[in-house]
Amino acid sequence: MYISRVFTAFMIVLCLTVNNCYSRALASYCTANTYLDNSFTQVADKFSIYDEVFLRVQCEALPRGEHIISTQWMDEKGRLQSERIHTVEIGFPRGHSASFRFKQMPQGSIKRMASGDDFENFQYGQWSVLTFVNNEEISRIFFTIKD
Repeated sequence: MYISRVFTAFMIVLCLTVNNCYSRALASYCTANTYLDNSFTQVADKFSIYDEVFLRVQCEALPRGEHIISTQWMDEKGRLQSERIHTVEIGFPRGHSASFRFKQMPQGSIKRMASGDDFENFQYGQWSVLTFVNNEEISRIFFTIKD
């Protein structure tokens, strides 16, 4: 009976310690990159205004429980242009990956006729995507959108 209690106490302490280690530094377990397409084979930081930007977040190990992976897509002036959220329930500590995509939307037909341009000026330039896991920033990637 004594051995059973000691073993149970040891397992509880071990479980709390392992989960605490995982939750302390998610940034060291997770990475993010931007890609040209959804094959996720070619990392890129330059895109045409007509391209879709693909982002893949890979975490080596996530502890048990619900996790929120989110992105914030910021224009050249640091204004939030898009936000995406992915929620995952992990049953046991394991790796997980999530993918996101971002595409510039052309102007409406009236603005396009008035300006002669498909896109507005703010849609070009150096953009950034911030990636978070459970509200902890794990990366900030800069990329350029050009003609």
